[in-house]
Amino acid sequence: MKSSLSKLFILFIFSISFGQHAFAVTSPDPAKTPGVLCTKDDPNFKGYDYPEHIARCNRNVNTNDKLKIAAEYGNIPQSEWPQYEFDHMIPLCAGGSDDIKNLWPQPITEAHQKDVLENNICLAMQAGTLTQAQAVQKVRDWFSGKSAAMLMSEQSLYLDETYSIGNSVTCKTDDSTVVHFSIIGPNEISNASVNLVDADGEHEAIKAEHNIGARKINARKSLLKGFVRYVLNQKSSDHMEMMLPNNLSNQETQFIGYLKVGFEDSYPALKPLRCVQN
Repeated sequence: MKSSLSKLFILFIFSISFGQHAFAVTSPDPAKTPGVLCTKDDPNFKGYDYPEHIARCNRNVNTNDKLKIAAEYGNIPQSEWPQYEFDHMIPLCAGGSDDIKNLWPQPITEAHQKDVLENNICLAMQAGTLTQAQAVQKVRDWFSGKSAAMLMSEQSLYLDETYSIGNSVTCKTDDSTVVHFSIIGPNEISNASVNLVDADGEHEAIKAEHNIGARKINARKSLLKGFVRYVLNQKSSDHMEMMLPNNLSNQETQFIGYLKVGFEDSYPALKPLRCVQN
């Protein structure tokens, strides 16, 4: 019996190690993926965009490209590809190229985090408040500051306990925005309040004491799949929305959502919300 348990324990450790092997790559190798910008001579060039008039390329990553990238990054077998996104280091929406030197196998967990960064910088470029050079630098800075420890701490937000209907929730962003609301049913909240700091460093507060029902999201990007939208403020110049997991009453004790805020003097930003049960 003892021998059997020992074998099971060894098998369990092996399984964990094998599963983690697929996520060994945490940042692009500068020698393999230096990052390339789209140009008019790129085979996937589709035109110019944004006030800065930058070249934009279409995505056209085929199986042969993925095989080359997987080989460059440790011969990742095709059976493990679903655990990665073949990511454009410089996002296409920021003028990145579809060239293989702008592609690398990014672990799915990290890819979802980078989607938030990409959304923010590309909205800023569209609004003319961020140049392409600044956007590219933000991407490079993001990779420089990313570490395995940060990934593990974010993954630890997911626990096994569940919410009960009627419980209150507190969410926070990295820039000290605080959100409170109560769950009163599946995809329905009440007593929502938001305290945030705007682009000028001034504190803003919004309260929505009425019941707010969720709206469906047509998620064209993987970032918002499985989320629904709660509109807290519908003013044309200043608006605020929360993207929270579908069916809140069944969510885990801690989960991640997103807050979308737009003011007259700043571009809309999709900020990660880390939410916990009070």
